[in-house]
Amino acid sequence: GRPWVGLIGVDELMKVGAAGDDINVAARVQTLSKETEHDILITESVYQNVRERVKAVPLGPKTLTGRAGTMLVYGLQESVHCS
Repeated sequence: GRPWVGLIGVDELMKVGAAGDDINVAARVQTLSKETEHDILITESVYQNVRERVKAVPLGPKTLTGRAGTMLVYGLQESVHCS
């Protein structure tokens, strides 16, 4: 579903929280960076939106914990400066 951000808790223990499928995917992809030489990983859908502004290498399909199937992941090499 759609991601959401909001305040969680009571006055004494209030914090900002985020949830949703996109948030979960981002967290799972972030953990994969420990297995690669890349500090920043992006999914295929993100890559398609930024491919003209970044240099990235495909790392192949990856299995994400808690998700069926695989997801194509890219390792970010550098961004291209846009004015």
